[in-house]
Order: sequence, then C-alpha cells, then structure tokens
Amino acid sequence: MYTGPQTKPIMTQAHWFALFILTGLGGSTAHRLLDRFGDIESAFAAPDTALLQLPLITPALLARVRARPLAAIEAELAAWDRQGLRVVTWGDARYPAQLRPLPDAPPVLMVQGDLRAEESAAVAIVGTRQPTPAGVATATWLARELAGRGLVIVSGLAVGIDTAAHRGALAAAAGRTFAVPGSGLRALHPRQNAALAHEISARGALLSEVHPDTRVSPQVLMARNRIVGGLSRAVIVIEASGQGGSLPTAQRARRNGRLIFAVPGSPGADQLLAQGAEPLHPQAVDLDAFADRICEHRLPGRDAFVKNDRNGPSEGQLRFFG
Repeated sequence: MYTGPQTKPIMTQAHWFALFILTGLGGSTAHRLLDRFGDIESAFAAPDTALLQLPLITPALLARVRARPLAAIEAELAAWDRQGLRVVTWGDARYPAQLRPLPDAPPVLMVQGDLRAEESAAVAIVGTRQPTPAGVATATWLARELAGRGLVIVSGLAVGIDTAAHRGALAAAAGRTFAVPGSGLRALHPRQNAALAHEISARGALLSEVHPDTRVSPQVLMARNRIVGGLSRAVIVIEASGQGGSLPTAQRARRNGRLIFAVPGSPGADQLLAQGAEPLHPQAVDLDAFADRICEHRLPGRDAFVKNDRNGPSEGQLRFFG
C-alpha cells in the first residue's frame, strides 16, 4: 500500500501527469501501480503486457499515454509553472494531508496559488446556485467568522452560496479559501467568477484534478464534489435544493468521516437533517466553540476505508483528456 512521500523517492511530475491527468485514471489504479511497480517511473517504464494486466488500463488508453513524449510534457509543465500553475502529486509533501487517505483521492492535483502542507483545518461551505438574500448573508458571515478563527473555507467557485463563502473568507483579515472548480484551471467556470478566482489564488488556492484546458461538464462537477468534502473536516450546507451537488457532497463527506451541518429551512438542508446531519442555527451558534470543534475533529486514516467504494464516481467517469 502506498503511504506517501516519506516512504517513496521523489517521482517526476511528468510521469504522474501522463498516467493520471492525461488518462483520468484515479486513486485505485494509482495504488495498484505503486503496489505492483514501487514507483511511478518504474510503472511508466513497465512493459505494456504488465500494465495491461491491471483493471481499467486498456490498449487504447495505454497508446494515448505512449503517444505523448515525456520531454514534451515536461516542457508544458515548465511553461505552466512559470504561469503559477503547478502539479502536486501524492509524492509531494504539499499534497493535502486530509485528502490523501481517501480511497478515491486524485493522484495528481493541478494547483494555482498557495497550498501549505501544514494547513489542515478546513471547512466546506456549500449550497444552492440560486440562494435567497438571507442565504447569501449567512454564508458570507459564517465564512468570514470561521476564516477569522483560522479555518480555511473550501467551496466550488459556483455562483450563489459558493461565491458568498469564498467572498466571506476573503473579507476576514488573513482569511484563506480553497476553490475546486468544475473545470480545468485554464478554462475556469463560471466566467463571471474569474476575478474572484484571481483573488482566491492570492489568498489560498484553486485546485483541480483534470487537465487545465478541460471545460466544465456534469462529470467534472460531480467528481469535484468529493474533493471539496475531502479537503475539509466538516461540511456546512446552506440553502440547498433536493437536487444539485450540495447533497452528494455532504453525503459522501459523511461516509468519509466528516462532520455534517445544515442550516434548516430549505428542502436539501432539511433532507440532510432527516438523514442525521446536525442542525446549525447561525443566530445561536457559539462560533469559538464551533470553530474549535471543527479544528479538533479527527479524520479517519486510509485503513478505515474500503478501496472499492461502490458509491463514489468510478474511474471511468473521470476520464478527461483536455
């Protein structure tokens, strides 16, 4: 079982990028490759016959990997790095520690901004794209107050509650926020949040598991929800409908041992409350105690998870070629 950079040599970013960003293969295949071959360079250099024995690696996919010379990939990564767009892999100490143990954690993240290895006290604030003014006010206020108490605010860069959460975090002195858009980092969606994304990259980070030129799609939006929850110790849902991404984000995060809170009064939030989420009443919450509880919440390690989680997105759903 792959346990992180402390037990493996430094692995080149180009090998990781070729095997995972260009193919969309995910965590379960990455673990199999590392268990079988020891490191990514050895996996990349293995004979095709050996690689084809692993699930999800097909002749067509392998041909796609072999068609891109590593030198060309390295040059592309160097150009992006000069633009502030970096590759962070399981072999990198900057990879988010709270995300790494999940069985479907992306092997590679594209990152723009400041990702700090020691930064693990994070809370996701999510909700509808069509909030009421009260919902916007609640998300903004709560994000500002929690960011002011040292928590990183995580959301999805969407319009509505996501935008309010990011802006609330940025309104706090030294507040930090992470955004996980439903697109690649060079094709950001929604376009009206381009200026906000720039602010976030200066006071936090944008993160994506797909090729930087990947455009928004339902599959990318669905898959990114697990990253939003995985980066966080808790998920707070504010004004959600019975559909959309907020409920799957919270439900999956709960299966992964995160605290789940919902502000009562909307169909999606009330549905989560009926499923066992804790009610959050903004007017009555003790913010200091609430922030402390989130910071102190202990997350499960990798041994607590089953590798083949049938409830999550399959690797076949995560194949984006940019």
